[in-house]
Amino acid sequence: MLEGDPFRGRTLFVSKLCNQCHSVWGHGGSLGPEIARVVAGKPLVQLTGEFWNHTPRMIDETIERGYAWPTLERGEMADLLSYLYYLRLFDTPGVASRGAAT
Repeated sequence: MLEGDPFRGRTLFVSKLCNQCHSVWGHGGSLGPEIARVVAGKPLVQLTGEFWNHTPRMIDETIERGYAWPTLERGEMADLLSYLYYLRLFDTPGVASRGAAT
């Protein structure tokens, strides 16, 4: 069972600069994949494995762009994965102006 906090994970996603390369629902960087789409429908074990396998490439890209690879303190990976897993529960947010009565 994942015991991370998705709200702390969201804060980490921004503070560790994940959003410089990845977007969530169209907000953020475009180098990496749209995170909400990547996690959609995947079990936590698969999501964790993909993250683990993709890490060497992310490290290389991060360093090439002049950023330091972020370090995570105890429990922060659980928070980050909890946030990513939490995104599965929601659809792309709507746009209020599109739903306005005419």
